[in-house]
Amino acid sequence: MKKIEQSDNPIPHINNQKYHVAFSWKDWPKELDEVPHLFLFRLHIWPLLRYKNPISLDELQALCVVSGVSGIATDNKASGYYMSGLFENGGVIDKVFFTLTPTEEDKEVVIIDNCTFKTLIE
Repeated sequence: MKKIEQSDNPIPHINNQKYHVAFSWKDWPKELDEVPHLFLFRLHIWPLLRYKNPISLDELQALCVVSGVSGIATDNKASGYYMSGLFENGGVIDKVFFTLTPTEEDKEVVIIDNCTFKTLIE
């Protein structure tokens, strides 16, 4: 019988983790990249968050849809825009929330100020 050696992986397996009910994109656990839709979401959205790149609301919604976010809703308040959506295939991640600031040149072009995730755990 062949003995299988286990390697010490610095990234814990996703099934062995406990998550907060809500957390910011800055606190993203690396093991969530094991979920394909979440990995796509991170690849598409993180540069916009990190570098504060402006993007149109339509383009942002399209990136979210390509990344597996559904049921996208946008709310316009005096303090800015808010966008939310659902991850149907997001593993433990259930919802995503964006805080958006419209640019001065065009109100349909926004900068993502923050991105927060809610888990299925309540």
